[in-house]
Amino acid sequence: MMMNVDMDAAIKGRIIARMSEIDALPADVRELVHEYGWSIVKAFRDAGVTRARNILHLVRMVQQGSAEGCARPLIYIDDAPKTLAGNGLAVIPAEPSPAMLAASLAEVSGFNVHVTKPEKHRLRLVAAIRAGRLK
Repeated sequence: MMMNVDMDAAIKGRIIARMSEIDALPADVRELVHEYGWSIVKAFRDAGVTRARNILHLVRMVQQGSAEGCARPLIYIDDAPKTLAGNGLAVIPAEPSPAMLAASLAEVSGFNVHVTKPEKHRLRLVAAIRAGRLK
């Protein structure tokens, strides 16, 4: 039992030391720790990169580089709806909302142009997606 108490104390000591180290960082670097994790920020700081804007630049370059050659671009969550829309994509709910259903039905109401069944479904689906996408 004594060993567990000693280990608990050691673990708590390491946690307190790590938190103290993070708390001593400038606010902009602490924000990066929150966003990307302590191990990422610490690795850059250990390599001599200490300024927040330089760390952020390198993190983003690594992320973008890991997406090179991919069919889809890397998207930051804050920019996702706008970036997706620019690439012909949309974020929509898994279940249609009342607005999506209304848009789908309105798309074919009073339909006096003859189109194929697949085209009719495509038009309704596009209307529903436009009504339901996140902006």
